[in-house]
Amino acid sequence: MEDTFRQAFIQIVQGRKPLNSLDQLFSNTQSLSETDKDIILDTIWYIESTFQDDLNTEYRTKLASIVKYIFSKKIIDIKQFKTRLEVSLLAATGLVDEKIFNRRLVRINTSMLYKQQKYNLLREENEGYAKLICELAQHCDPEYIAETEAALNERANSLLEQIKMLIGYFHLDPNRVLDLILDVFVVNVREHHEFFLRLLEISPWKPEPPQISNGNNHDQSFMWENDLGNPSCAQLLGTKYQRYEGDDMIPNVFESLYEVSALLIHRGLVSVGDLHPHIMVDEITEEMEWKNLLEVQHRHELGLACALLSIGDLYHARYYIYQLPHIHPEIAHKVCELLHISIEPIYAPIAPNILGSRKSPTFPGSWYHRWSDSIPMFNTIGELILEEGRELLNLVSPFFNDDIILFTKILRLALRHLTISRSTPNIYQVETAWLDIIRSVILPSISMCETNPGVITDFWDVLCHYPYEIRYGIYGEWKSESYNLHPTLKDLKTNIIRKARGIMKRITDDNYRQKGREISKLATGNPAIVYSIALDQVQRYPNMITPVVEACRYLSDFAYDVLSYLMLEILASDKPRIKDDGINMVDWLQNISLFCGQICRKYEPIDLRSILQYVINQLQLDNDVDLCVISQLITNLSGIELSVIPSESDVLLMSGFDTLRKSRLYNINLNKNVRRSSARLAKTIIDTGFLTPLAFYIAQMCQKIPFPISDGNNILTISTSSDLKQLGAKLDTVRNTYVQYMEFLALNVDMKEHHKMIPDIIELCNKYVVQPEYTFMLLRPKLNYLIKSQYETTMDVDNDNIWQPALRDVIEQVQQIHPPHVWNGISPEFYTTFWQLSLYDLQFPAQEYQKAISETRGLLKFAEDKKRPQDIKKYTAILNALEDEYRQHPEHNSRIRQRLMKEKDHWFSGQFSNRQDIITQFWQYCLFPRLIMSADNAVFCAKFIEVMHEIGTANFSTLTLYDRVFADQVQLLTFTCTEAEARNYGRFLQTCLKSLSVLHKDSNAYEERGKGRGIPGFQMKWSALNRQPSSIAETDLLQYEDFRRVYYKWHSKLLKAFEQGLLAIEYISVRNTIIVLSEIVQYFPAIETMGKKVESFVKNIADNEKRSDIKVLALSYLGKLRSMKKSWIPYKQFQTPKQQTTSNGSNSATNQNDSALKNVTSAVQQNKATVQPDRPSTPQPYRINPLSNVRDDHQSPRATARTNSPRRQIHPLPDKPMEIRNPIDVRNQLREKEREKERERERERIMKDKKDIHNEREKDKMGKKMEHEREREIKKFDHHEREKMGRERNKIPDMPPRGGEIEKKDVRKPSKERQPGDERMKRMDHHPRGKDRELRDRDERMKEKERKEREERREDKERREEKREDKRDKGKEKERERSRETERGRERSNRDEDRREREVERDRHRNGRRHIDDVSRRGQMRDERERLLVPGKKRDRSDHDRDEEPDSKKRLIERPGERIVERIQPEVLAPASRPPIKINRAVPSHLSDLLVPDGHYNPGISKKPGGGGDKHRRRNY
Repeated sequence: MEDTFRQAFIQIVQGRKPLNSLDQLFSNTQSLSETDKDIILDTIWYIESTFQDDLNTEYRTKLASIVKYIFSKKIIDIKQFKTRLEVSLLAATGLVDEKIFNRRLVRINTSMLYKQQKYNLLREENEGYAKLICELAQHCDPEYIAETEAALNERANSLLEQIKMLIGYFHLDPNRVLDLILDVFVVNVREHHEFFLRLLEISPWKPEPPQISNGNNHDQSFMWENDLGNPSCAQLLGTKYQRYEGDDMIPNVFESLYEVSALLIHRGLVSVGDLHPHIMVDEITEEMEWKNLLEVQHRHELGLACALLSIGDLYHARYYIYQLPHIHPEIAHKVCELLHISIEPIYAPIAPNILGSRKSPTFPGSWYHRWSDSIPMFNTIGELILEEGRELLNLVSPFFNDDIILFTKILRLALRHLTISRSTPNIYQVETAWLDIIRSVILPSISMCETNPGVITDFWDVLCHYPYEIRYGIYGEWKSESYNLHPTLKDLKTNIIRKARGIMKRITDDNYRQKGREISKLATGNPAIVYSIALDQVQRYPNMITPVVEACRYLSDFAYDVLSYLMLEILASDKPRIKDDGINMVDWLQNISLFCGQICRKYEPIDLRSILQYVINQLQLDNDVDLCVISQLITNLSGIELSVIPSESDVLLMSGFDTLRKSRLYNINLNKNVRRSSARLAKTIIDTGFLTPLAFYIAQMCQKIPFPISDGNNILTISTSSDLKQLGAKLDTVRNTYVQYMEFLALNVDMKEHHKMIPDIIELCNKYVVQPEYTFMLLRPKLNYLIKSQYETTMDVDNDNIWQPALRDVIEQVQQIHPPHVWNGISPEFYTTFWQLSLYDLQFPAQEYQKAISETRGLLKFAEDKKRPQDIKKYTAILNALEDEYRQHPEHNSRIRQRLMKEKDHWFSGQFSNRQDIITQFWQYCLFPRLIMSADNAVFCAKFIEVMHEIGTANFSTLTLYDRVFADQVQLLTFTCTEAEARNYGRFLQTCLKSLSVLHKDSNAYEERGKGRGIPGFQMKWSALNRQPSSIAETDLLQYEDFRRVYYKWHSKLLKAFEQGLLAIEYISVRNTIIVLSEIVQYFPAIETMGKKVESFVKNIADNEKRSDIKVLALSYLGKLRSMKKSWIPYKQFQTPKQQTTSNGSNSATNQNDSALKNVTSAVQQNKATVQPDRPSTPQPYRINPLSNVRDDHQSPRATARTNSPRRQIHPLPDKPMEIRNPIDVRNQLREKEREKERERERERIMKDKKDIHNEREKDKMGKKMEHEREREIKKFDHHEREKMGRERNKIPDMPPRGGEIEKKDVRKPSKERQPGDERMKRMDHHPRGKDRELRDRDERMKEKERKEREERREDKERREEKREDKRDKGKEKERERSRETERGRERSNRDEDRREREVERDRHRNGRRHIDDVSRRGQMRDERERLLVPGKKRDRSDHDRDEEPDSKKRLIERPGERIVERIQPEVLAPASRPPIKINRAVPSHLSDLLVPDGHYNPGISKKPGGGGDKHRRRNY
């Protein structure tokens, strides 16, 4: 703007533009501010001073024309021209006469600089001031309050003339006159403020009129220094702030002074800059708190700000508000009154008008008729969130809680604004503006709302419009920074922390409901502080999880959201997450994840999206430890928890359908909360789109763990067994979580949604780089859904179509996920069929179905007996579903078998590789990747092999596959497995051995299921092209006797592999070998020699191993192995079938084999019960390789070429057993025996010591019992008898010892069975360890009982002390109240007495009658009246009962003061004429406690049994 004016003026002066070009520049003169006018004058002065030398007559004339133009337009007045411009230029314009102006300027300067302005005070007359005060008082009459404007002006002019006359006549000082006017103004400010303001505005004390804005046009700079005012008036007004100090002033004088100052500032008579230096207070100390500092140092600024706000002058009030260090509650209250008026236009349309008579808000400062001139009014909600409205809201924080109505209005306006702005393009600006207000104003005020759920609910409705990312950012700022903005919030935070810690120290499983209410009440406005302390306790102590979860039932939705943020804040901290062992998680992470799962299950308002997003983010950062959070969520919300070591029944239940698994395996159907919470978790996963990302992120983590990658300079290497152990444990945890997540999706997600969200196999394997075993586990429900939707019946196969139509796309896609050579061994159709099927398709758990149906019927009957309709409906639906599954499952298995029968001839029909390649590809890409995933997959692989053998799969050699499984790679695979994989691998071997053992023990079973009718699985001779012939000769099949020898060979190979594992040095090899042996202990070892050898190996490990976990595994396996010894058989009986048996034996064996076909378990048990022949005394030699057609470790091509006949391919095994190779030599065995004998002697010595200790304890107990009996007998006699017995007892020379011989007359001799020295006690010595343990347990129980009793006594004592303190405080308070009431009554009686005496004296003088002037008599009368006029207290129940009793039985109810006086001088003090409470006033309140302490025995005073010794006492006469 300055450049614009300068260029325009210079161009006119230089003649480049005419003078009328200024019309465009000054087209709107009203918009020019004072700053613009200053710029114009400065520009004109600058042009004149800069071009003064070159300024010729033409230039000066044009510059003068510019000045004339500006003056003619009334842009700048003449006074400003005279003040700012030179005289020569003004003279050229004709505005002034240069000579006259210079003469007057000299006179003014002389008068200001050299003339001394003094008044002769001796000339002043007091009469003038008196008349002035009278004149001012006459115009303060109440009759002038309602006068009109014209009358007010006339009266002000009249008074001003009188004042001028008084000043001139009495030579009064005008400043003193102004001071008197201000004093009278202060006294009459509310009633006559308009009169005094009008008087000052027309008086000579008024400055030039300032241009006061209405408060709406001021910018943020607030140019208060430009305000005009009278400095003398400001100085006089400022002196009153010091002069009015003192106790002799009128009440509330400063409030009136603040109002006068505010009115003068508002009307422009006084400037804030001139007044502020006179009101500053310097009387402060360093020890002064912030409250005192604000009330002492800044008390005048505070008062002036409140006064200005009370008259609506927000513009000048901000000047003093900004001088304060903090917002004061009074300031906030005044601003709230302004906001009620300001937001009324925008709140009225949305205000609830239930009763139809809503009133508009009123302004408390309405006594000032111009109060509405400076109050900003907001016509739209958008204006409220702009600068001025936001500034008003900032002036209220954090004391919005003092005006709940206004707080609710602001929250409703925010909700309305955010709602209607959803569909507008400026939604981002609206949300950002309200977000700033929430952070700076609303949240600090929420902290001050201790118990107001309504405001919290309204605030949560506003906050819900923001996503959880923004909300959590607000919570973090609120917790860490908002409490430091104001000292009040700091004190509040300290108080909240102290109370929260006190509650958390006392919360238990028994009182969580009561403490939950207390902590919820405390956390209403401050959940971030309170639950930070609660979660800190949860992290430290796991027993606090359940009480805290139960205590959270009373929280609001807002508090639940804050709690979600606090949990994620703890989870995202940089604290260590793994213990020093590198395997187990730290305690705080386990506790917080468990707490997270439980609280998400119990309370639905907890936001699950944020927790799931956090887990995904951690998986992206390769942090697998936090998977415990998603595992706990699935476990607690759905009830699906996979056991690390599943039992046989669990594996059977895994083969059932959904209802059976929910009812029996996870117990989901029987838990209502779990059903609801699992549906909520499934809905959240679907709505957020986390179903697929969470699956492939976990799968990718499983794939990354075995191959650690170096990060930066840190090279991750696996060099020790500890590293392998940590790596394996991590992989097991992540894989178990993946399997758990897949099970959750299968049971809780609708297949339609599952089908839509899961991508195809190409995208999963190629784009997301997920291995096929994880991919098919995710795709399996989708594939089943496709097959089910394709046909009416699940898995129904069309007669004309071999393959399932729904799987055609998958069959084509799988060819792209593996190299081409894979399909030379197996076909894509077979690969798809294998991965699409599950254990449900091959196995039918009939017994588990029957158990589930039986249990459900029992629950249904119980619900019918209890008449619970909801439970009846639920159990009826479950029962119907179980019965339908029980009927449909066998049908489904038969359909699957029919499908496999049609596909079997085409699985390996087009392959050009031999059967070894088929087995290799089948094992590498199908069996092994799946069997290590989980226990049910391991059982499925074994069952699938069995089904392939039974249906007679073409070109498939079951013999070769089993040889690969048992002979070639057991030790290598065992070493490469993790702990869970080793268990799954052992479960696979167990299932295979289980099916083979049935064929081994029963020839009929082998003929039916092993050989069958041309089953090629056990075919020995194959064609050169490895093609399946149309028919198989009987001689080409493996016979039963040869099968038993082959089975013996497989056991030998297993023994050799396990021997290598047990004798290895590596930790992983030993551990995994023991785990696999534990899984197959029922079927291996089955031969006596092998069992002894395995036992010796494992026993050596159990005795000499220093690693505790391996030692525990070895001991556990030893127990299982020894329990199976009775089922071991000699090698000859295992290898050769029994042929010489009687007819009875043959019939029993046949019966047993028939039952084996129906029930495998019962058949195994019956075969174990058969009579085994004796072991031959002389073992026969055997050959190492019994079967040459099955691959061995060292099979040469030459030996293979010599096998021309198919018969020669099976070599008979010799009868010589395997030689036992004992790893311990004879010397070590002898040493071991010596050590065993030494340990036996040590055990006997320990047992003897324990027996002696036990006998000593029994003696001590018996002695104590006899002493107790003696004391009880003694207490029966009176005092004289006790003395007599004491004398007799003193005559006894020696007291028998404890447990010694005692006379029969004193104590009954214990029975023979109870004497510790009796011979009958020896029968207890056969197991002294059990007796010692029993004594130790009994001692521990006694100690625990004593500890609980001590705790109860201590708590009772604390409660009694608290009650006693409360009762004492109440008694003292009542005593003080009685004393005060008595004192007031005495004062009233004295006043009445004086009044009566004055009346009597007046009557005596008036009537001339003689008055009683006997002073002593008058004193006695006064005492009698005082005694009668003592104010009576409210009669309590004791006084009422005392009046009702007869005189002979009346109780003397005394006051504490009476008791104290009586105890001090009971015989000296005479009966007092005053009430006894008069004496009590002179005695301190604590003297009664010192004179008669609690518990002091005094026969003269007795307490009532109910307590309250000071209130109810009885005096003994």
